[in-house]
Amino acid sequence: MVLNNFPLHPLGGLAQMEKKNKVTQVLLHVLACLAFLCLPILTAPPDLDNVFSDWQTYREIFTFALIIIFFYVNYYYLIPRFYFNKKYVVFTLSVLVCFIVVTTLPNLINISRNQHPEHFPTRGGPFGGHPHIHGHHGIIHFLFVRGLHHLVEFMTIFFLSLMMKINTRYKAVSKEKITSELSYLKAQINPHFLFNTLNSIYSLAVKRSEKTPDAIVALSGMMRYVLNEANNDLVPLEKELDYIKSYIDLQTNRFGNTLDLSLNINGIEPGHEIAPLILISFIENAFKYGVNPEESSKISIEINLHGNELMFRITNNIVSVRTDEVEQTGIGLENTQARLQLLYPARHNIAITQHDNEYTVLLILKLK
Repeated sequence: MVLNNFPLHPLGGLAQMEKKNKVTQVLLHVLACLAFLCLPILTAPPDLDNVFSDWQTYREIFTFALIIIFFYVNYYYLIPRFYFNKKYVVFTLSVLVCFIVVTTLPNLINISRNQHPEHFPTRGGPFGGHPHIHGHHGIIHFLFVRGLHHLVEFMTIFFLSLMMKINTRYKAVSKEKITSELSYLKAQINPHFLFNTLNSIYSLAVKRSEKTPDAIVALSGMMRYVLNEANNDLVPLEKELDYIKSYIDLQTNRFGNTLDLSLNINGIEPGHEIAPLILISFIENAFKYGVNPEESSKISIEINLHGNELMFRITNNIVSVRTDEVEQTGIGLENTQARLQLLYPARHNIAITQHDNEYTVLLILKLK
């Protein structure tokens, strides 16, 4: 079975990845700005002897530089402060002022340089050039034509910055929502494990078992793992498996010889990571529904790692359980499936089947 590979990273890896992404974004912005500023040179008329001696080339570059400045002003200031706060009138007026500045300032500088309108540049554009413009009406007409000439560029940058900012905000809101949901799920998971484990130790204490102190030590290690590791995005696979082994040891001490349990772990190598507490609920579910001291109880657990693909299979026979126990502890499996959807949305495949008296969960995860 082949799954798409979308690696996740721990907190440290996320920080390094975010830093690398920021550097990449800065470089992309710089390259995009340079490419944008080169457009006046690349679109210069072929009949110019020297494009760098043409005053209109510098004026176009200056205009494009103002458009770039507007992009960042709009992206970092106008949109967050006015548009997102629903101050649409102020936002519209601010954009209009920016448009006037961008489209008139370069032309005013050119007019102050060439006091005679007949000296105005004549390079053609989408709206054509006017080689003989005279008087104040000619100046106004010239400014109007130049404004139309840059309207398309300005509006393109305006909508581009608006769409990019909206998209960035949507991603931030989505990420915050996922983080909140995961925090809520983990808050439910931790008391759930503690509740079931304390029940196991209680059963040993009632029987006055000599294994009770060892079980308490095991519980201490498990709780330390939950407190220290459960808040991480990922943990080393070996630590997660050690936690699972401690839980299984605790449960087998509780049920003793009444439980036929097999655990096979193969192919585990250092360097692989997994979301914490993502497998334990399936094991806990098997103990909940598949173990009864008064019946034949059997649980089979298989964990194999092939490359980056982790295969987890657990099978248990279905036995009679107390209804109140099911109702009190029925939250773990549901939460785990919700976490799988959030953490591995297109990176996991799960199949839950029930055949005769056997219940099987097959989970395949694509790890880093």
